[in-house]
Amino acid sequence: MIRNSNMIEKLATEECPFFWKKIIQFLEIDPEEHPEPTSKEAYRLKLNEFLFNDMSIHINEKSKFIKKIRLEFEEQRLGRHELSWLDSKNDRLCYWVWEWISMYTISENKGEPNRPITPYFDPSIPSYTTMNLSMNPNSTAKRFECIHQFFSMLALPAREKETLCQEIYESWLTIANTESFKWLNTKNTIQCEWFIEYINSSKEIIFFKAGRRFTEEPIDLYERLSKAIFKFDEWRVYASDKKLFIIKMKRAWSQKQHRDKLNGKKAYSMVMSDDVKSKLDEMAIEKNMHRNILLEQIINDSYDDFLGRPRSGW
Repeated sequence: MIRNSNMIEKLATEECPFFWKKIIQFLEIDPEEHPEPTSKEAYRLKLNEFLFNDMSIHINEKSKFIKKIRLEFEEQRLGRHELSWLDSKNDRLCYWVWEWISMYTISENKGEPNRPITPYFDPSIPSYTTMNLSMNPNSTAKRFECIHQFFSMLALPAREKETLCQEIYESWLTIANTESFKWLNTKNTIQCEWFIEYINSSKEIIFFKAGRRFTEEPIDLYERLSKAIFKFDEWRVYASDKKLFIIKMKRAWSQKQHRDKLNGKKAYSMVMSDDVKSKLDEMAIEKNMHRNILLEQIINDSYDDFLGRPRSGW
């Protein structure tokens, strides 16, 4: 029997998982006995090894099969523009899309013409978990890569992938337009920690946890922040309810800032004659000081005189 040790001469990165799945099925190879490679060249070498070692299928049949799966892959390839809205620098967007695709099962096309795209929730066999993709990508860059790999490997015609991408994009726009979080300074560690605690401790937000059993609790601050924002995004209530929640949240943050500024201080209400108030204002303007700071200084100096201590000086 004629044999060829290099039947697959070239293999693009996005083709690797697709070819792997198809060829091990074609040759009836047990995937449990052969871990899936992690690099493009390793994929190519291992697949050529499988094809070379198999003695049961004629080389012509193998060649036809390789051509067939290349054509099948091209028919399923998603155009670059279909995911152009997925910004690799947008932490919130990448987190939300990755969580979405990792949670649902997307039924494969069985040849039904004009069938609707109907992703559905199935906690036992989400499509994502069958693709040998990372179950816990811990950065935006990794999630971005996983999303692209997912759509590349998804066994749907290109037109159905395009429809699915458009549906996801439209859902995202609804979420993003509800609240932008521009008021949240991601470089302010105190505010980020406060935000995370506020979301996590809120009794209003009911987070749909099912289907996320494989994700680990993030340790990094910005990963925890992304998860907290996702809880808000995935909160299934009317947009008006979310907007009201944000109003209360912003008010609570302003109150915290005010309390922090008053740390060690207390507000007092005192009655004084008009001429004393005028004198205090005149002195504050002259010394370019706030009235309360000037009054504190006057009282402290008077107290030093009372105790017979030298004044601190202005």
